[in-house]
Amino acid sequence: MADLAVSLAKTVVEGAVTRALSAIEEEAALRESTQNDLVSITGEFQMMQSFLNVADEERVSNGVVRTWVRQVRDLAYNVEDGIEYVIHLDKTPDWYCRCLPSFLRPPDLPLNKAVAEIKQLKARVEEVSLRNMRYNLISDSGSKPAAQPPQLVIPGGGGGSVVEAATYEMVFQARDTTKMKRAGLGDLTKLLVTKKHGDDLGVISLWAAGGNLDTTPIIREAYGEPEICASFGCRGWAKLTHPFNPQEFQRSLLIQFQTNSCLQNVPSGGDADVLQRSRSDILRRLETAAQGELVQKFVEKMEQERYLVVLENVSSMMDWDTVRAYLPDGKNGSWIIVSTQQPQIARLCVGDPCHALELKQHSVQHSVCVFFREVSQGGVGGNGTSPVDKDRHNNGYALYANIPTSKTNANKWIDRFPLVGVRMAQMEDLRSYLTKACVNGFPVISVWGIAGVGKSALVRNLYYNIMHDKGNKTFPKLSWVDVLHPFNLTNIAWSLLSEFESNPPQQDGTTNSPQPDGTNNTNQDGSNNSPQQDGTSNSPQDAINNSPQRDGTKYSSQQDRISNPIHVCRQFMDQDRCLVVIDGLQTTEEWDLIRHSLVSKCSKSIIVVITTDATVAMHCANQEEAMYNVKSLEDNEAYDLFSTEVGKLAELSPLKDCKDTELRTLISKCGGLPKVIVAIADFLAPMTVSWMNSAVNMSNTFMHDLKTKAEFDDLRGLFGWMDSYFRNCPDYLKPCILYLSIFPQGQSIRRRRLVRRWIAEGYCRDTYDGSAEENGEKFFLMLLDLSIIQQTPESVVTTADTRMILCQVNNFFREYIISRRKDEDLVFELEGRCILNTQRTGRHLVLKESWDRDKIVFDSIDFSRLRSLTVFGKWKPFFISKNMAVLRVLDLENASGVTYEYLEKMLRLLPRLKFLSLRGLKDICHLPSSFVVLRQLQTLDVRGTSIVTLPPSITKLSKLQYIRAGTTVKELLPIPCAHLTWLPFPRRACPVGGVEVPPGIEKLTALHTLGVVNVTLSGGMPILKELKKLTQLHKLSVTGVSQKNSKEFWSAISEHVHLESLSVWLSTGSEHCLDDMSLPQQKAAEDKAKKKTQHKAQQMYQERHLENLRSLKLYGLAGEVPSWIKYLPKLKKLDLDMTISGKADISKALGEMEELLILRLHVNLRQGADITLSQEGEPYVELGFHVMMYKVQKRCYLNVKILEIALKSDLNVPLKVSFGSEAMQSLELLTASCSSEFAILKFCDLKNLSEKKLKEVRYLGSLDDTLKEDMENQLREHPRKPSLKLE
Repeated sequence: MADLAVSLAKTVVEGAVTRALSAIEEEAALRESTQNDLVSITGEFQMMQSFLNVADEERVSNGVVRTWVRQVRDLAYNVEDGIEYVIHLDKTPDWYCRCLPSFLRPPDLPLNKAVAEIKQLKARVEEVSLRNMRYNLISDSGSKPAAQPPQLVIPGGGGGSVVEAATYEMVFQARDTTKMKRAGLGDLTKLLVTKKHGDDLGVISLWAAGGNLDTTPIIREAYGEPEICASFGCRGWAKLTHPFNPQEFQRSLLIQFQTNSCLQNVPSGGDADVLQRSRSDILRRLETAAQGELVQKFVEKMEQERYLVVLENVSSMMDWDTVRAYLPDGKNGSWIIVSTQQPQIARLCVGDPCHALELKQHSVQHSVCVFFREVSQGGVGGNGTSPVDKDRHNNGYALYANIPTSKTNANKWIDRFPLVGVRMAQMEDLRSYLTKACVNGFPVISVWGIAGVGKSALVRNLYYNIMHDKGNKTFPKLSWVDVLHPFNLTNIAWSLLSEFESNPPQQDGTTNSPQPDGTNNTNQDGSNNSPQQDGTSNSPQDAINNSPQRDGTKYSSQQDRISNPIHVCRQFMDQDRCLVVIDGLQTTEEWDLIRHSLVSKCSKSIIVVITTDATVAMHCANQEEAMYNVKSLEDNEAYDLFSTEVGKLAELSPLKDCKDTELRTLISKCGGLPKVIVAIADFLAPMTVSWMNSAVNMSNTFMHDLKTKAEFDDLRGLFGWMDSYFRNCPDYLKPCILYLSIFPQGQSIRRRRLVRRWIAEGYCRDTYDGSAEENGEKFFLMLLDLSIIQQTPESVVTTADTRMILCQVNNFFREYIISRRKDEDLVFELEGRCILNTQRTGRHLVLKESWDRDKIVFDSIDFSRLRSLTVFGKWKPFFISKNMAVLRVLDLENASGVTYEYLEKMLRLLPRLKFLSLRGLKDICHLPSSFVVLRQLQTLDVRGTSIVTLPPSITKLSKLQYIRAGTTVKELLPIPCAHLTWLPFPRRACPVGGVEVPPGIEKLTALHTLGVVNVTLSGGMPILKELKKLTQLHKLSVTGVSQKNSKEFWSAISEHVHLESLSVWLSTGSEHCLDDMSLPQQKAAEDKAKKKTQHKAQQMYQERHLENLRSLKLYGLAGEVPSWIKYLPKLKKLDLDMTISGKADISKALGEMEELLILRLHVNLRQGADITLSQEGEPYVELGFHVMMYKVQKRCYLNVKILEIALKSDLNVPLKVSFGSEAMQSLELLTASCSSEFAILKFCDLKNLSEKKLKEVRYLGSLDDTLKEDMENQLREHPRKPSLKLE
């Protein structure tokens, strides 16, 4: 947790420094002494900030330093609050108060109070600095050399001496694993004695991390243990030489075997002279033995007896492959111990799945680690797993084992672990990506998603499916490589070559059987790779060298393959169409090395890259069409997977079809990650009576159990990835992640709500590169790419490039975040029935709906440091305390029972609020007079309340950036508001859903978002002139636009260069008031079309209005779409509400819009609509999506991915929606809905829609059987056969 403490401290200290510098620059009215104090405070914090920036893991792991870091963080919070209080003081002079006699003078003038607070804070800062000097915490911070940046190991680059960031990661993971294991497991001797006669040959690698440490003492200690000597009749130690001499290698081992055997067989107290003579005889015979005799003795010894061989100085995979050919597997539980200085060699020698333990720690970054394959060495984990469990964990979903390279093994794997439900459909989607890559010449496909989501399993099923397909002629060669870290390109090339050559496709479906080290004993001609009588061997390199091309020539010489495997691998990929899977790519630099070395322009091969990073996926694929995102399972799919896995392990298990709520809650906490779901299924399946208690207990201690229980060791890789990300992710992002735990499990969160809260908390600040708003959006996208936050299940899932409205926190990540936040005093909750607890504290309080509202418990909490209060459920008056002096965020969006009286009292006590949300509280009809004290308020959200007018005092809140008010037409006020009796009735019950804003709104120059403003009630023309002056607006919503004010409205908004979202409600009778408006770019395009002078057209086109508009909503149109819409260059999302009372033609204006991604149409059919009769004489109104040119259909709606059509009708006539053969070729989702008794939607030509991308058609509302059958028949004719979903 030290890394998290430092990250949070760095973020808070940075905020304190920023606020202090701002105070010095902006507040000339402060007294000179206070300015000097702020300068001193700033200097001290800048030094603390410098220390935190260079603090390394070793230093912060010190308990004293960690305590000091926490003190710095808490002090930084207080300093930031104090400075904000000072710089936001009322600027009204108070000199007249100072002239009064002391008995009449106010006791606490604001400026005096501020000065006193700053002096107190200065004293505390100085004390913290003195404490550092007293304990000598950071005195040597400047003497340590800067850490080397992470580096890749490039072939021939000498990178082996660099201690890379990835190397540190391996050490940390080994250390964490050792802590989770039971005592004594980090003992080499205990690892060696786990094998029994009949077990496969095992390999253990020892790696000295972080320098030139020696592994010899650790190996020698185990090598000489009596238990080891008794278990292994043949023990030998070899230090590899270059070049390798097989004769000397065999002779040396034989001598040691014979000598150790003599020593072991001599009884205690035996004659030393006899022992010496025996050893001399052995040496003399071996020295004079012929080469053939020596080889025969060596082979017999190795095959007949159990051996332990130690190999030192293994520096490359070529060393390992060569030596390994001379060490046969006698199936007698023998061991090979490899000693190396390179972690990638250590892991490759052992093979996957590879586990690591720390044997000895010399320092934080210097350790000796051991790598071993637990699954093939039964009993190492000491779990007592059954053969069924071993089989499951060796090959199952929970633990990804080595890729079986034979078709027989692949078939067994597919039969044992078939994909079900949505995953099968996803595999077919992935197959179509491969087909598209072959047709369109995409060399790379990226498959990405979070760890544990099932990316590798999905690709593996497709890989095996292709391998098993006898008719497969597309990919004659397949190869799969797992990228080990630190990255080494040469090892990747060797792995690919081994796959290409060791298991070529054969007609009978069989392949050569690989040995435990990954090599094969059998060549294509049937010869054996075992050592020959002359001491030579058919090594893996020989097998590669003997491989012919299709034309009978060889790819290259053996020397080329040994010296330059990368070049040979590239030859394979150029000359054959290979399917190559690269699993575990972590950085763009790794891909650049692979692409530069292995991928050429003339390559016929397809590479599938599997990664957890969306940025890496895009970098590899270089285009969205070649990226496939594997999402976590939804709750129902997760439960189906759980039931399936339980049924495989225990057919009669009561869990198989259980509908228990607690069980479903537990499965929901898995976050839809198949790896976690299967691990829990494995854990619970054997239970019959105790499963209920186990499920409930595990749900309560979910993350702790997964991290500590031996039954979940298979999840260590997932937690390693999560720990690594938290350790390495930017410091500014960590508080944003921890903040997500405020929202309950499964809670839908608006994106804007989350980003605005981050800004209020100071997690998103203005920087040189962007505003706080832009940075907040960037942080949101980063968490979205990581799948920490996801779209809600009811949201539309497409690849449309638009901003998400609703999201929710992945439940598994939420549980992980909660486990990380506990030591940071950040978020605390009140839920259920709470008891008094003095340790209940934090900066963010969440009142859950389940909490029993106990006032005694609430009053016992210290709120002096509280920065945010979020309420779910029933509101109580005592929720606001006078001790909440520094509260910044009050979020009541999910509360109920808040009234005007409560609001007036609470705002008086919260002068430092920056975020206030009353969204959806219908009982709030007016903002109280105390609202004016909120001088620091940045965000005001009163959307969906009964407020119809904003008070004049709002213009004094100069910090306001975000105002959301009013209701939509569907949310009309249910009752007149008693507090607004002074208003005319039309204003108290505004029929158009907007609010009246006061004159002077132009003073709020920082406004980013404003809406919904009723321009008719707000003064008409004057308010429009004020809106024109708000040049920083990015989002604007207005209602009441009519024929009278439409030109002024257009003039007010058309030149807003930052405007990205615009929503407009037209008044009744003014349906066409915007039809005649135009844009400069529109005029230029029309002039150019009329063949006017090119110079004039270009000159006019330089002026572009609304050029950044991305989202447009127009409500109240009639029949026609304004022509200027198609000239908005960046418009991606369009919502149109239109009444059809004549002939409807929308394609003329919208069909050619190239950037449009989402189109939503709300159609109202009225009397007078253009009714057509079908050939059968049935009437209908037609809405067509097609564009004709010279009687030929033209491509239109090129990039529309989502089409939604909602119908409301007064006519008992269907709306017939037809699609041209060239329309909507990128559509992914079609949604239809009917909201009135007579509304009938009928679709034609659905088969024409997007042959490659259409995923689903949704129909909301009643659908009679005839229309349903017709739609299903049309979808069956579609190439992708998308599903019809009724809701």
